[in-house]
Amino acid sequence: MSSTAKPNVQGLGAEINYTIISSHVSSGTSAYGLFDGTTPNEWNTNRVCYWLNSSNYIEINISQLCNIWRCGTQGWLNSKGPLQIFRYNGTSYDDITSLYPQTLTSITNSQWEKTISKLPKGQYKFVGTSYRIDSEWYVETFNKFLIQDGNNLCNTDGNALQTQDILPYTIDKFNTYGMDDLININKTVISKINNNKYNIAMLK
Repeated sequence: MSSTAKPNVQGLGAEINYTIISSHVSSGTSAYGLFDGTTPNEWNTNRVCYWLNSSNYIEINISQLCNIWRCGTQGWLNSKGPLQIFRYNGTSYDDITSLYPQTLTSITNSQWEKTISKLPKGQYKFVGTSYRIDSEWYVETFNKFLIQDGNNLCNTDGNALQTQDILPYTIDKFNTYGMDDLININKTVISKINNNKYNIAMLK
């Protein structure tokens, strides 16, 4: 886990549980440096992840819907090759890179950026494509919320959305009608939730 090394942004989600299955990065080092809680200013060591080509990868099991943040490395500001993203289907890996556009800018070891958003839980293989160094990763929980009033879905003002028969909840309904956060929920809705008149469902 990243422990003390994490983005300093408002509303940052908790770090999720994950398991590194296998990895290999340049110079024979592993990818565990991405998750050791430090943001060093160095390269080609086991404290960073040096992506050089397709022989460099991380195979990881992610426990829930998440965002992935990356921290850069001083002196390698232009090394920003995207990764290939593969998802395990039970027997082999499918290339899903095109489904998850990556944010990649020139950042230092004191900066963070959300590089992959809304990645579902599952087993993944991230593979290098060109020169790039990441000092640290932070794998953040990403939740979506639905507010239920009887058989209606509601917005943060408590007004019914144009849908009926919301049970059972489905991933499609969360993706279509779910809210990324409840920051704008109004006092009337909060009161109804507290009095058990509204129900909140959360997708993890």
